[in-house]
Amino acid sequence: MQDIDYTDELVQYYNETIKRPILGDRKGTKRLVSILKIGIKTIGPLLKRLRSSLRDDMTVLELGCGAGELLYSIKSHVKKVVGIEIHKGFVDFMNDELNIEAYAEDVNRFHLPLQSLI
Repeated sequence: MQDIDYTDELVQYYNETIKRPILGDRKGTKRLVSILKIGIKTIGPLLKRLRSSLRDDMTVLELGCGAGELLYSIKSHVKKVVGIEIHKGFVDFMNDELNIEAYAEDVNRFHLPLQSLI
């Protein structure tokens, strides 16, 4: 039996159905900022546990990083943060508004350039 790759269909389903598309306009950006603020509040306990492990020489890679809540919260405590998220709207927001290096890819097919982790 031949393996079938459903990755493109998964990406389309995720971007169109699971998480509504987020437009790159002012309204979309405001919505993303709201999502970010709510997310930061919910990860408070996680941040408390992580902070003692973070060092200024670290690079942190987060898979499935959503709107970048965790990466945004820790980026001042580490050398670099990088995110992989299947939702292009979230990735555009992280790259454009949060100055976080992020890639809109399925983690199962993604090949991160080694330079991104340096």
